[in-house]
Amino acid sequence: MSTHHPGSDEDRRLFADFVKRETKHPAAPDQPSGPHAIKADIMRISLESMRDHLALATGARRADGQTFRAYPAYVDSVKINAIAGAESGLHLLGVYVGLAAACYELANFCFAQGSLFPDIGDPSAEASPAPLPGTVPGFWMRGAGKRLDNAAFTARGRAYIPRDSAREHAALLLAILMLRAVWFHEMAHGLNGHAGWARRVHGLTCLHEVGHPDTARRDIPEAHLLEYEADQSALMMVCRVQIGEAENITGLLAMPLARRLHLTLFAAYLVTLILTEWARLFPFMVNAASHPPAIHRLTNQVRTVASNILPLSPAVKAANTAAFDDLRKLSAIVPVFPTVDTVVTDPDASALHDILNRAQDGLEQLRGHTMSFRYH
Repeated sequence: MSTHHPGSDEDRRLFADFVKRETKHPAAPDQPSGPHAIKADIMRISLESMRDHLALATGARRADGQTFRAYPAYVDSVKINAIAGAESGLHLLGVYVGLAAACYELANFCFAQGSLFPDIGDPSAEASPAPLPGTVPGFWMRGAGKRLDNAAFTARGRAYIPRDSAREHAALLLAILMLRAVWFHEMAHGLNGHAGWARRVHGLTCLHEVGHPDTARRDIPEAHLLEYEADQSALMMVCRVQIGEAENITGLLAMPLARRLHLTLFAAYLVTLILTEWARLFPFMVNAASHPPAIHRLTNQVRTVASNILPLSPAVKAANTAAFDDLRKLSAIVPVFPTVDTVVTDPDASALHDILNRAQDGLEQLRGHTMSFRYH
């Protein structure tokens, strides 16, 4: 992976000021890099990868000629969230540290299950732990775990770490792919003109990944449509990274395309499950008016794969089938997670698709309004 300069001092200042104003939290400092880098640090690797992938938007311009510029970094908060906005022509993309931790924990739990990803490493070596008492995988560290002393935290948390070394490494890669899905979602808010349009038309200066209750007085009627389109764009972009051989993570590059797509699709679906659980656990911290229910977002993702991603490569169909199989297994282990069959085969699935059909019609109309803010 290259060592592109992460941005100017002015970019960092704009990000820090934006985060402080919009979230009341500080910006997190960059993780140590180079000779001081922490091995297998998913936050550092994910952010470096994202900063390299900004090159995918090189040359993108608005109708007025403005080029797309962005600065991604972390928000120092244990909450589950991500944000996007723009200041002085710079798009600001922030992922909360709490969301990165949730991705890491859930990715490890998945690979600690011998039934998931049976073709990676030695699944028979895994203990296949049940969820730790009182919490859902992805939320243990920020809940019960943080109340333990270091020794007890390490002892109990080790249950979620895969025993097979190849699977432990794959879990780190899965967590990085989960974070990529979030980074690309926030970038899509910029590229699709959402941030510029919402600010110009509605005075909304920050788009939150899970609608923050503080924004309730500034809801916009089209809010759900913006999220659907950002999810669609992010899913297409993360898959194009694999299909277009634009991957920049060494461990992923060593894998065949089918496996990379399997992990990529599963990662995107997993992020939606995390958002589902966050809204269930902490409804008082979520402004539902600004974001569609997570099951609707999962439906949107499934439809996007069928309509926009399957045609891109013959490898997509088998990869998505494998991702669905692993989602079903995960839902059986963690019943609070919605099963993908709710979207695919359940008798009530048609009602979900009717909702998404109407949303897609609304989105087509909205694109006409956001056109002058979009980057092409």
